[in-house]
Parts: sequence; structure tokens; C-alpha cells
Amino acid sequence: MRLFIAVEFEESLKNKIFEIQQQLIATKSDVKWVGRDNFHITLKFIGEVSEDKLDGIISGIKKAITGHKEIKISISKIGVFPDLRNPRVIWLGADKDSAELSLLAENIEKEFSKIGLPESNKKFSSHLTLGRIRSRKGIEDLMDKIKSFETIPAGETRIRQIVLMKSILMPSGPVYSIVESFGL
Repeated sequence: MRLFIAVEFEESLKNKIFEIQQQLIATKSDVKWVGRDNFHITLKFIGEVSEDKLDGIISGIKKAITGHKEIKISISKIGVFPDLRNPRVIWLGADKDSAELSLLAENIEKEFSKIGLPESNKKFSSHLTLGRIRSRKGIEDLMDKIKSFETIPAGETRIRQIVLMKSILMPSGPVYSIVESFGL
């Protein structure tokens, strides 16, 4: 099964994120947009694992969250990966208050390395993906729209739990389901 650990959002924040996404969709650029119900911040992508590793993963998550309380973040940035000249991914990001979220992601990495799961070679980036750019069609209008946002009015949220998610890849896009939730 294909797994990842994520932070999901309250409906009110999902609605605000969706409104921002709709402004970008209006540029009619060639982007595979993430569905509203799939908005999340990935703390750790685990990848394909056999079912017999599930208990160890759940145990590792429980150890990693020990001592963590609810985390307040503000979604206030917009950008692209890897850069404006060669954009591939459009994202919204959390502000500087996400240090606690970064610490949580770091703790998860440490616990997973103890149980033999590979560590990520990427530094944690507190962001949610809005879409993946498929071609350069309409890219100028899209980049102009992204640059026009001085601030992102998405809002704040309190993270009270993290979730272990299962991802099934379908032609229409990934389908996510919660394997287990973990309260902070």
C-alpha cells in the first residue's frame, strides 16, 4: 500500500484555499489541479510498504508525536517549485509560525529511521500543492496571477491531529483514505 502522513484542514480553510485555486484556474493554463477534498500538507511521504510494516509505522508515529500539542499555522504564501522560470508545482505555504510543524516532521523522520524506513533526502517544506503544471500553455497568465498575490488570505488553522493516509493512484487522480488519526 502507498502511504503518507499528513495534516488535513478544516472545511472553512479548504473553502478559502479553493477560492484562491479558482482564481488560478481562471487563467486556463494547462495544470492538473488538486481536488478540494485532497488539500493537505504532507509531513512524510512513506511510499509503497507491505501491510506487515503497518504496526511499526503506527507505533513510530505515536512516538514521534509524544509531547506535541496543537499547532497553529497561517497559510499566507504562494509560490512554485522549483522556480519561476521553470515552474512545475503551484503551492500555498505556511508562515514562519510553522517551526513547530517542522519539528514534528523531523521527529517523524527520526522515528522512522529507527524502524528501518528510508529518510527523506528533501528538507521539510510546509506547503500544500494546488496543482501540477503539465505544459507551458497559458503559463504567462498563470505566473502573472501568482505574482499578483501580495498576501494570501487563506487564513489560520489549528492542527489538532495528523493522519496516516493511504493513496490509490487512479487515472482521474489519487484517491486518499485515512488509515488512522493521531491526536496532538
